[in-house]
Amino acid sequence: MRLLFLHPALDFTDGTFRLLASVAAARDAGHQVQVLTGEARRADSWLAEGVECFEVELPRPGSRGHFAAGRLRRRVAELGPDLLHVTDGRLASVSARMADTLQLPYLLEVVRPPAATLRRSARWQRALVLPSATFVEAAVNRGGVPRDLLRVVEHGPDVSAGLAPRANFEERRPVLMSTGTLDREHGFDVLIEGLHLLQREGRRPCALILGEGPEEEGLRRQVRELGLAESVAITAPTVPDLDLVLGQADLFVSAARSGCPNWTEVRALGLGIPTLCTGRSSTFAAIEDKVDGVLIERGDPRKLAEAVGMLLDNPAAASGMGVQARNRMLERDGARIFREALAGLWAEALGAVPA
Repeated sequence: MRLLFLHPALDFTDGTFRLLASVAAARDAGHQVQVLTGEARRADSWLAEGVECFEVELPRPGSRGHFAAGRLRRRVAELGPDLLHVTDGRLASVSARMADTLQLPYLLEVVRPPAATLRRSARWQRALVLPSATFVEAAVNRGGVPRDLLRVVEHGPDVSAGLAPRANFEERRPVLMSTGTLDREHGFDVLIEGLHLLQREGRRPCALILGEGPEEEGLRRQVRELGLAESVAITAPTVPDLDLVLGQADLFVSAARSGCPNWTEVRALGLGIPTLCTGRSSTFAAIEDKVDGVLIERGDPRKLAEAVGMLLDNPAAASGMGVQARNRMLERDGARIFREALAGLWAEALGAVPA
């Protein structure tokens, strides 16, 4: 089967890391795989050898969006896939129109709960893929998607390798890490304010904020205004191995305001990195508070600072939480579940197995 992934951009975001795992799963299942993206500058370093990647202009709101949609449709027709796998809800409308014109079956995947109606092709859309069961009601009530089209495929990063333990951070500046799309929903402004409070208390942890997105300049300005320029780095690494980056973290922090635990958050838990994340519907199933991680209140930098301080004062307890989280993730075997679920979806989409 020729499987074409349509992805907004190969940038340093969790949607991209989920895409990379999906591409690997497709190749393992024996499919011919191609990727079509609006930003391909990292394709050579991130995509496996033999996976073709093509860059194309994606439609944007405005009068010229119609022309870009036409060029995208022609490019997809030239590639001639058997199935289109769309990885972002922002591409729902253009994908639905394109599927109707080309008579092309497709899957639409979202990485956050739908906030508005998701346009779809009643004839050609085979499924809406969700990363968490907590997205289901939003997909039905706000997204307007029939329940029988919904399929939940939870994040499944491969965490089998594990990380070498970091040195005791009582003897050096601890490193906090957070990753994701640099937007308001991921709560990086709250994290930066929490780091400012820690600094005022005399603590000086370093922080690595890894990602790309629309709020990058605003976050950099916040770092400068709070006098954190020597303590906080905002960047998007180009190394293809995410574990090399995560291996620098003493603590992983997610201050997200909504959505489910992101791909790197799940990977950090599975690699045994002590993790703090905001308490929201989908995180209560992923983390048992004070056992295999710490849950903190959304939008509250003071509570975040208190939780970080608690772990910095108790490195043995932090390490123990990391071990518990890793054991839980290894027992779940999420990478295998992820691969098998996607393989089943692709087969189902083309009628190889009963829906």
